[in-house]
Amino acid sequence: MIAYDKELLENTFAVEAAEDLRDGKFISDEQYKLAKQSFVTLKTNRNIFLRIAFFLLGVFCYSAMSGTFGLMFASMLENFGFMAFCLAIIGAIVTEVLSRGQYFAHGLDDAAILGCQLWTGIAFGITTESPAIVCLSVSIVAGICALRYLHTLSVIVSVAAFVAFIGTLTFDMHVISEIYLTVILFVFAIVLFFIHRTLKTRKNAIFYNWPLLALEFSSLAVGYFSMNYFVVRTLAEDQMGFQVTPANDIPLAILFWIFTFGLPPIFVYFAIKTKNRLMLWVGILTLAFSIFSFRYYYHVLPTEWALLLGGLLVGAASLFCIRKLKGRETGVTFEKDRLHDSRALSVAQAVIVNSHAIQNIPTNGPMEFGGGGFSGGGAGESF
Repeated sequence: MIAYDKELLENTFAVEAAEDLRDGKFISDEQYKLAKQSFVTLKTNRNIFLRIAFFLLGVFCYSAMSGTFGLMFASMLENFGFMAFCLAIIGAIVTEVLSRGQYFAHGLDDAAILGCQLWTGIAFGITTESPAIVCLSVSIVAGICALRYLHTLSVIVSVAAFVAFIGTLTFDMHVISEIYLTVILFVFAIVLFFIHRTLKTRKNAIFYNWPLLALEFSSLAVGYFSMNYFVVRTLAEDQMGFQVTPANDIPLAILFWIFTFGLPPIFVYFAIKTKNRLMLWVGILTLAFSIFSFRYYYHVLPTEWALLLGGLLVGAASLFCIRKLKGRETGVTFEKDRLHDSRALSVAQAVIVNSHAIQNIPTNGPMEFGGGGFSGGGAGESF
């Protein structure tokens, strides 16, 4: 199923691991160069900015190719759906050619993969005029791209398209009752999470490291937002026409509030217990969104007092964690992470601090302005 040679993938991951060890000062530059010369790797870009640049180049090439195709077959413009299918097939062919050329997470392949998914959705949208079929087709194509080309973003696209497919079945086609939508999405998130746990134990899980992280993030995000009070109430008001008053809240409002403030601490607890950094960040961000959800409807304190008390609580929690984790050498610690270089932050801090010490020293140039000594020299002090 994987389009790349597994030995080259293993070599690529080994070189990337050696680069991380070099950045963490665990191995020397000579050892890293020796490891890089010893393995034949795929053509990849770990620099995100370079990858974005190649992605933009790929988008430009794909757009130019699409325009050229449209000019060559201008007589088929009346059947634009067929042209969209052809452009989607071209994207799939280009993706396969790039994979055969050993391009992996390079930027050019990202443009071809996402372009194929985009034109697939456009093609099914023109031919069927059904949002449900569009979402389902994009979800399937994105899932295939994630499995075959180890494409991380395709995992998120596939999950988002499938969630949109469920929403279309609920609000447009009325196949699913609106009352059960949140429950169905929450069950879907649980299924995604257990699929992630199952795939993580497979033999080929080493090749799907980043796609599995994207799948875990998607499952946590869908599970939280499907039970968030703010999201559920907004959908009830916009899509179901539910009128919320102080005496008439949405059904099961207390249950949604429990999930809104109960899931983030659960995420944080299991993240610390299992040393899962992604789950920890998701827990912190969802906790912040929970506070936003409560403040959006209930203004218990003025904004300035809420910010002050929130800052005090965060500071106290930080101090407590520092005291508890200080001195520990295993697990979650307060020690410096050698695999994540913080030199850029240190340099920025130094520049900011030293910028206040820079003095504006005037210089004496060869030309004195004022006095009207020559043409353009300025006016003198006398009339």
